[in-house]
Amino acid sequence: VLQRECWQRMLRDKDEEARAAWYGAALREEAANDAAFARWSEGRTGDARADKAMQVLVREGWLPWSERKYLAGAWLEGGGDWRLGARWFERCLLDYDAAIHWGEWRHLAGFDV
Repeated sequence: VLQRECWQRMLRDKDEEARAAWYGAALREEAANDAAFARWSEGRTGDARADKAMQVLVREGWLPWSERKYLAGAWLEGGGDWRLGARWFERCLLDYDAAIHWGEWRHLAGFDV
């Protein structure tokens, strides 16, 4: 709960333009059709741990934090846009919370929060 409140407070303090950039409003639609994204989101990267984690995420809608972080790292290390990864998690996670997950993705990608 504290982590969620922290992310909410940080986001609330941003103006509308900064919030739009933070959430990735400018992300191109065709990025979702990228072959690398398809491999990652379908669990076909060749990294056994990442592929298994993705399959569990899609099937069960939940992963422990360590696996979420590993999966995000696999996407980001391959040059993936953090916003696309965050949107995929948003779609898959049953316990999704924008205040936590968008902040964590941004943090893992090395951006200020």
